[in-house]
Amino acid sequence: MTAFGVMGALIILALSPVYLRRVLRGPTRPHPVSWGIWWVLAAIGAASDGAGGGGSAVIVLYAMVAIDGAIFIAALRVAEGRTSLWELWPLLPAAVGVAVWLGSQDPLAAAIGVVSADTCAFWPTLSKTWRAPGSEPALTWAVAGGAFALACASVPAITWSSLLYPVYLTVSSLLIAGIAWGRRERGPAVQLNPSG
Repeated sequence: MTAFGVMGALIILALSPVYLRRVLRGPTRPHPVSWGIWWVLAAIGAASDGAGGGGSAVIVLYAMVAIDGAIFIAALRVAEGRTSLWELWPLLPAAVGVAVWLGSQDPLAAAIGVVSADTCAFWPTLSKTWRAPGSEPALTWAVAGGAFALACASVPAITWSSLLYPVYLTVSSLLIAGIAWGRRERGPAVQLNPSG
């Protein structure tokens, strides 16, 4: 990993426990569907990278597996009420995206598969943040977006397959931050069922 990649990984690893603490103590209410899918994606990615000789980067990936799992469990704990069937729709296309990712021998197809799966996970968090901007910490997502931008800068070869996922992570994180900030400034946050 280049210096940019190391900095981005360290920022994400430092930021994740802060987010988890906000979930357990404060106003942050993560969507369980999003974090459940992200946990599975992190676990598959870490195992895949480890099997492919990912070197020291695997340590960071397994740390993310642990953190995403902890946030998923915390999301289940703080959720008020049940998750509706409508909110579970991302599971099916996410599973298809994971299958494409795991089954593809083409790096670009694999990148498209993982981005498709992650986009399905991202949707419940995006819609929840739109309706209840106070349920997500804007600054945390903005810093995460900066960390993922550092990951983009650390890509050694500029190709669609190498840039697609880190660019997606940058844009999606900054989008959540922008919505949380922008909607909060328009007026008081709507208090919703956090699982909604």
